Amino acid sequence: MSEINNRYIENYIKKEIDIDTVLSKPENGWTTFRIGYSKYELSYLTDLPEVWLDTMISNFKGPYVLTCECEPGELTCVVMQGMGYVHLFFDDRYQTSYIVKKDFTKIVMNDIEQNLNAWAEWTNGYWLWEKDPAEIKRGLTERIERLKCLYKEDERKSREFRQKIEQENIRIEEERKEELEKAMENGDSIVIMDLEMDDD
Repeated sequence: MSEINNRYIENYIKKEIDIDTVLSKPENGWTTFRIGYSKYELSYLTDLPEVWLDTMISNFKGPYVLTCECEPGELTCVVMQGMGYVHLFFDDRYQTSYIVKKDFTKIVMNDIEQNLNAWAEWTNGYWLWEKDPAEIKRGLTERIERLKCLYKEDERKSREFRQKIEQENIRIEEERKEELEKAMENGDSIVIMDLEMDDD
């Protein structure tokens, strides 16, 4: 694949995942879900913040399968591990996008936390029974804090892993340097391989 094509794909993916928000502030029982070039209007018929946060907590190490009513129809959003696909299923439509799962987690978590009062109220007046907004808010806050802990712990483990890799690379480089110095002291022949790829 040419360098130009690589740059095109990188810029395309960056444009798809360069987002600050996934869920808009809920109004009148609706929220706008945006990811990449896809946009859906999600309704109060699914208790979205509780369901999505619970799903992300219980399946933090695996792919997310998030659903919500769109009235009519139902959206299913499958967020794969790592820097992977987001599969969107809506009735007979199918779309894909790209996002880092950890970024998706953080964005959704922030979207709900920043509009906590609106999310606590968004189903009231639409369901046949009223729910206590204060109780909903407490429940959402507890879920967000739990998800933050999982996120921070995952960040810590990733940071430690990167540090171990860096330390191992330094150790290997130092060993190679020592071997080279010993070989030079002993007058051993040193062969340096410089392989170049043929463009033809």
